[in-house]
Amino acid sequence: MTPSLRRHVLLKQAHSVAGSQPARRIVISSQIQELWAIRNFFERQDETRRLSVRLAAVLAGSVLATALVLAGLATILTLLQVVVTTNFEVDPKYWLAVFANRFWLATFFAGPIVIGVAVQKTLPALESGDTEIARQMEGKRVQTFETETQYQQLINVVEELSIVAGAP
Repeated sequence: MTPSLRRHVLLKQAHSVAGSQPARRIVISSQIQELWAIRNFFERQDETRRLSVRLAAVLAGSVLATALVLAGLATILTLLQVVVTTNFEVDPKYWLAVFANRFWLATFFAGPIVIGVAVQKTLPALESGDTEIARQMEGKRVQTFETETQYQQLINVVEELSIVAGAP
């Protein structure tokens, strides 16, 4: 029975019982719980968006940090090679230009490398299916005959979403 049909049946039962205040309270209480669950859904959706922005910022930061380390290391190694093997004295502005050049090269190469490593680590989990993803997220299997209110609300939401999406 779909949640909207169940709600309709409950309302009819509440109206058929004349003067039955407890039945109406149950219906109103269940509607309030469903509205609260919808509110929680949208709050969690907003929280997920904020976390996605943070994740993108962490990814960008890791690319820039990797580029800084690579550029700094390449510049220092070049400086050491010039100092040890030659008697040239080079202006510090030159080394700043070398660092900037190496930074842009490192950024160009480090971006795809960091993203590639991240994809390579997450791709096996996605290929292994929904069970592995649920395990990593510490998901709990919910049966359709659960009696707890929270699980029943979850089942109702999933059923409604599958109806809307046209999925079985």
